[in-house]
Amino acid sequence: MNAQEIAIKSVEKFGSQRKAALRSGVSQAAISDIISGKITDVKTSTITKLKNSLKQKAEQRSEERRVGKECRSRWS
Repeated sequence: MNAQEIAIKSVEKFGSQRKAALRSGVSQAAISDIISGKITDVKTSTITKLKNSLKQKAEQRSEERRVGKECRSRWS
């Protein structure tokens, strides 16, 4: 996956460029430029930050689902 695909996936996952920027620590302008193709030579650290934010979001969701299942099973 290239930087542009990762940035697009990050924005889709978080709902906006602003939220993706806040979660990843990458500036909103950088995310915008990566998506539009203005920046093609993206630093490895930027790509790593975007990937890590996606991973954390997935882990957070899994934990929320696990806890929800536990609560529902206790109530029934």
